[in-house]
Parts: sequence; C-alpha cells; structure tokens
Amino acid sequence: MGEIQGRGTVDVNDLLPSLLRAWARIVGEHTFSTQVTPWWLDLSARMQAIAQAAETLGWQVQPEVEEEWDMYLTTPETRMVIRCVGAGVDLGLDGKGRNVIADAWRVLALTTRPPHGTLGLHLVVVEPHIAQAGSDRASRSTMDRWRAAHPWPQDGMSVWVDAALPMPRNGVGTAFPGLGLIARAIRS
Repeated sequence: MGEIQGRGTVDVNDLLPSLLRAWARIVGEHTFSTQVTPWWLDLSARMQAIAQAAETLGWQVQPEVEEEWDMYLTTPETRMVIRCVGAGVDLGLDGKGRNVIADAWRVLALTTRPPHGTLGLHLVVVEPHIAQAGSDRASRSTMDRWRAAHPWPQDGMSVWVDAALPMPRNGVGTAFPGLGLIARAIRS
C-alpha cells in the first residue's frame, strides 16, 4: 500500500510493520495458558495487547472511539482508528473448507470510512484451534499443513506467533498452536 495523508505523508509499509512486530513481542511474552477460554478470544484482551504494542512504540492510545471503531492510535506522524475482529480457525476435520479469515475481511469491509485525515486500520486476529487434539507433534503437523495450504502473507502486514511447547490446551483438550495478526490500511 502506498502513502496515507495525515498530519504528514506516512508510508504505511514503514508504520504498520513496527506495530505488528511489537504486537508479536507482546503476544510472545503473554501466557499461552491452559484456560477454558484463552485470553485472545476476548475482544478487550485482544485490544489491550494491541494497545500495549502501540505504547511500546511511544504511540498514544485512546480506547473506545466511535461505534464502528475500537480504538485511536496516535503516532508522531499520523492518527489511526482501528477495528479488530477475531477469526477462530478450526483446524479439525469439521472446520476444513470454511474460510473464516475471508469472512472476517467481509465483516470489516462493512465498517464506515475512517474520519478524514485519519488512517483506518483493519486487523484480523487469526486464532487456530484443534479440538480433541492429539500429541503436540501431531498438532504442530496439523498446523504446518494448514499453513502450507493457506500461505501466510509475507508483505510485512502480518505476523505469526507459534505457541511454545507444550502446546496450550483447555480443559476439554482443544489445542491452541499459535496466533496471527493481519493488517490492512483503509483510506479515509
């Protein structure tokens, strides 16, 4: 994507990858615990991780803006509004064939345009899970097959964080092999 007009001219290819890398560090430090509901399935927890990432870059955060946007971020160069949705990807046999990431982009496309002079940012948190997962090795192999069939974008507008082993599982044996974040800038 090219440049966005804000307070000055901002190259999105320079701005957003730093946010995504900071998010990956925050997620990597966050506990992938064995809770019944992992933290990242909660919208407020997802937004908190994004806010923490922005703050590590020296950006200012203003949560809860307009109805269709989740948060404002202000960098020295520009102001952004963010809308974030989760895409729970079922890697089990029942989930094959459903492209929930494409569904997430369709939902985000319904968001109103960002205010004039503000960069809009759509984020999809990709949340794969494997119900009644076998061993960590089998779960990692399932994850690798999914990633091979659905290549992860290599454009600097996405990051992936593998869960450390032993792989986190909830009380019913669902494994959570990692977490990803994909960004798209939206012009006002």
